[in-house]
Amino acid sequence: MNLTEKQHGTFDYVFGVVVTLSPWLFGFAADPFAVSLAVLLGGLTLVYSLLTHYERGIFGLIPFTIHRLLDVAVGIALVGATWHFGMKDIAGVVFTILGAISLVATALTRRPKESGTVAR
Repeated sequence: MNLTEKQHGTFDYVFGVVVTLSPWLFGFAADPFAVSLAVLLGGLTLVYSLLTHYERGIFGLIPFTIHRLLDVAVGIALVGATWHFGMKDIAGVVFTILGAISLVATALTRRPKESGTVAR
């Protein structure tokens, strides 16, 4: 299964909102550092998605290749939050799961020229 660029774009915005709201959605809003990290990484995802040159981008300033590198960086930061940032309890679990989802979605996304298909 491969995600199209358009599907990846939709995923980006949903993912950015979920990460940003995760402290309140999953009950770890009492941890100020976890809240700051969620808002920073979720907000960053939303901003670079708006700036990406793809079907769901608004400004088209960032190449999709760079966007995907940023997705990997955010995914690694989230997956490694328990080690990098000392996240514990539910925040660590939620960040690890969200980071894994980001990395899998990035790995499954192919641009038309990468998969040998022609964009229509």
